[in-house]
Amino acid sequence: MNDTRHHWPTSVYYNYYTLSGVALALLCALLIAGLFTVNLFADTPIAYLGVSYVLLAVTGAVGIAGAALGIAIGARRWRLGIRPAPPLLFRLNLSLPRHRLVALGILAGTMGIMIAGVGGSYKGITYLESDEFCGGACHTVMGPQAIAHENSPHAKVECVDCHVGGGAGAFAEAKLAGSRRLWAALTDSYSRPITGVGHQLRPVREMCENCHESSRWIGFKERTFNYFSAVEDNAPRSLRMLVKVGGTKPGSTRGQGIHYHMSSERKLEFAAEDESLDDIAWVQVTEPDGEVRTYRKRSLDDETLAQLERYEMDCIDCHSRPAHQFNSATDIMNELLGDGRLTPKLPYIKKVGTQLLEAEYETQGEGIEAIAAGLTDFYRAEYPDTLQDSQEWIAGAVDELQTEYRKNFFPEMGVRWDVYRQRIGHRDSNGCFRCHNDTLATPDGRTIFSTCTRCHVILTQSDDAALLALEADEGQAFYHLGEDGEVDREEYSECADCHTGGSEIY
Repeated sequence: MNDTRHHWPTSVYYNYYTLSGVALALLCALLIAGLFTVNLFADTPIAYLGVSYVLLAVTGAVGIAGAALGIAIGARRWRLGIRPAPPLLFRLNLSLPRHRLVALGILAGTMGIMIAGVGGSYKGITYLESDEFCGGACHTVMGPQAIAHENSPHAKVECVDCHVGGGAGAFAEAKLAGSRRLWAALTDSYSRPITGVGHQLRPVREMCENCHESSRWIGFKERTFNYFSAVEDNAPRSLRMLVKVGGTKPGSTRGQGIHYHMSSERKLEFAAEDESLDDIAWVQVTEPDGEVRTYRKRSLDDETLAQLERYEMDCIDCHSRPAHQFNSATDIMNELLGDGRLTPKLPYIKKVGTQLLEAEYETQGEGIEAIAAGLTDFYRAEYPDTLQDSQEWIAGAVDELQTEYRKNFFPEMGVRWDVYRQRIGHRDSNGCFRCHNDTLATPDGRTIFSTCTRCHVILTQSDDAALLALEADEGQAFYHLGEDGEVDREEYSECADCHTGGSEIY
């Protein structure tokens, strides 16, 4: 039986389907080559370029499939005796000057399309992974996060480095999720504030440890905290301490200090009874030598525990706001007074400023106006002489408070410090005390230690500078401002029961 495919005429291949498919496949190949060349010599190669290669390869495959379909159609027509004429559009005779001019025009047009496609694709993908797109495309929704990011220690870290990562899979997952969020934004059906963002990060070990080594030995870090009281003269108070960051010493696997938790050889797991992971009900520690300790709420039954999702502890379980921190009203005022941006010579500036910052407003604009009016009205009513003699101080205080309000308070989105709490420490949130408490215990009654000096040692408080008499391991006992004696651990509960970031206790 003769194989008639060897005798197919040109019309089988030379048709619109085949030529269009070949042209599409060729264009995709040229675009891939162009993007590869541009990215090769770019200052900062982009993470999502692999996605373009995949999309162009798929499009090129569609072109090849179209060409194959054209051949199949042409072959069928030939077998049926149909003899179509070749497409006139592609009938070129390069021996004719006019046809050579047309061929040159087609070549120039193809090159122009390729250059525009390469440039457009490159710019488009670069924009999709830019902070401008992440924080600006949905300005109302993500505006608070974008502003907080700009003022964070991680301001130079791109949004996609933490929230997406590289590769086609990460890009596709992020953009599919983004499509759902775009619909929510268009239909105004998104939550205020945005919730669940912390669960949409890349694996933390992969994300954070590109720059930070969790097991690195750090040892002690000296910290000084400046506080000002809500009294007329804004009485200052200083708390100086050594924070036992610790880490893992070379040659050891146990880990010490606060970073004991992050030893690469140790596994810490936990489960919580709420989505925000504040109400921790179960903790399990697996030591490098294989020892396992399990702590759980005494009231937690096995059936409930089995239904709880378990997590492995990582950096953001403590460093919960590394790039999007919103400061509390009292922290803002302590910082402004401590840095000298506000003068403590203005009577009650700590108390009044904190009250104005923490008040509930409908919009940010309303809050900005209320701060200016409230501060001026207070001094006009209570200290008219101060208002007359300290116009420059008061105007400066208004500017500073309004600036900080714009950075930290977004009423339209329901965003403020008590919505996105910091878990570092334990003053204005339970933080460390989520695990380090008397509620979680082993079957034989042991609890996770809550001894203060395991994590920090107080050096001096206020004017107390008796460093020579300091017991290095235990430090000084902590006392509250206005208290004559040391703090009785039996008398006081968690700090956050009273300390809420507001003005009433400061």
